[in-house]
Amino acid sequence: MRTKADKTVPYIIMGYGMIFIIPAVVSPSLGLTSPAGLFWCCVGGVLFVLPGLWKIEYYEIEGNKLFKYNLFGLIKRVVDLTTLLRYKTKLVNTDYISNPLNVVRFFSKDLKYLKFRKLTLQFEDSVKMTIDERTIDKDDFNILLNKVTGFKGKRKK
Repeated sequence: MRTKADKTVPYIIMGYGMIFIIPAVVSPSLGLTSPAGLFWCCVGGVLFVLPGLWKIEYYEIEGNKLFKYNLFGLIKRVVDLTTLLRYKTKLVNTDYISNPLNVVRFFSKDLKYLKFRKLTLQFEDSVKMTIDERTIDKDDFNILLNKVTGFKGKRKK
């Protein structure tokens, strides 16, 4: 089973990065040839664009292994689900009342981006993995949650 990546939140994060990069490209005084322009672009790229690219992630379950892919699949992390000690599902509420600066609501009307779940998996050897519902399809998150909870009872002794 492979989940489908949801790119809405990463695109918004990268859009914030473009706020830094575009003025440096357009402005003659803050151009890419000046040290200030290069610094401005690097700050925008490192602080916003790279984390946005990192949030493009998807998950895959093959047998007893859970694979997490970041950066369009360039970075892979593998955990053995039979070593799962516990899992915790947390509901995060970032609606307008609790977070009036949340700009995701301007780009999507889906409540998934305002009220979402985070699944934290704790494995042996203090290994942790967090799965955010905003980064994958909602149906895929539910299927992944059901498969992970099924592995909790099959833990090796």
